[in-house]
Amino acid sequence: MRFTVLRHWVVNASPLILLGKTGYLGLLGALADQVAIPRAVTGEVGAVVP
Repeated sequence: MRFTVLRHWVVNASPLILLGKTGYLGLLGALADQVAIPRAVTGEVGAVVP
């Protein structure tokens, strides 16, 4: 039997800031199937919400 593990992550500002400053922000997409960033977090890190 084979199991499929879906990796849906909700991230806060700390990992976004750290990964962004070190140039590894792409790791989130590589490690998770879907990444959700709450609107309040985007405001905290200064991201532009489309």
